[in-house]
Amino acid sequence: MSSSGFATLLVIQPKFSIRFLVILTVQHLLALWVLPWLDLPWPIIALSAVFVCLSLYRTTRHHVFHQGPRAITQLIWERGAVIRIRDGERRESEATLGQGSFVNLRLIILNLKLQQKGRCVLILFPEMAESDAYRLLRVRLLMTPNL
Repeated sequence: MSSSGFATLLVIQPKFSIRFLVILTVQHLLALWVLPWLDLPWPIIALSAVFVCLSLYRTTRHHVFHQGPRAITQLIWERGAVIRIRDGERRESEATLGQGSFVNLRLIILNLKLQQKGRCVLILFPEMAESDAYRLLRVRLLMTPNL
């Protein structure tokens, strides 16, 4: 890709993904299915089941439906390493790519380090973004050193 093509504004607004919802639900249901076979007292098993259900609720709300105060609702990447994100409370923050980001044909996991303080994660399947924006994001990430 030419350097002028790299300067193109990239805007991604993550959408709902039924595939991601199914994957998370199956993982959590498997965790619930295993709990009765553990050699633990029943109050601990019941408490663990409650935590698994809360984890499913929080994870799907945050990463699948993009709701909640820290959920990323928009990602804007103009030039260089600085990425602007907008969260569920409509606050804009600047972030840079952190270690542990993952790029594949069918999955992108962005580990973002916020300029203010903290980290956030954006998980994208191809159907969660416009096809051109998803492809451009993959190309930029694959061209980024130390990913």
